[in-house]
Amino acid sequence: MPEPTKTQLRYLSFIHAYTEGFGQAPSMQEIADALKVSSPSVNGMLKSLEKKGMVEREAGTARSIEILVDPASIPVWKKRLKSNFQFWAPANASQEWLDQRMEAIIEHRKTERRRAKRQKGRQDANQTG
Repeated sequence: MPEPTKTQLRYLSFIHAYTEGFGQAPSMQEIADALKVSSPSVNGMLKSLEKKGMVEREAGTARSIEILVDPASIPVWKKRLKSNFQFWAPANASQEWLDQRMEAIIEHRKTERRRAKRQKGRQDANQTG
């Protein structure tokens, strides 16, 4: 696999940090906003990263970006992460309640991602074996 460029590393860094922080991959618009580029630029870069084998996406599935390179080789994203994360909350909910609820949702998303990866691994093994 070829070495990623500085620009590619910026994209990988953000995608990795966002996915770890929020339990799901970022949308193309969230990537564009964070890196201050256009959505078509994000699409082009993701296609380039896919072609080089650095990421994988499932066609027609939103937020399906999966990084295939070793996370240790990706620089740490040092800027604040922002998300279009929304959920219902009572009007009088405390900040502590909101934080706990958000953490529970993120943990659930991470669990679902791990489960989906295991299931995909089993399906791939069954197809090859």
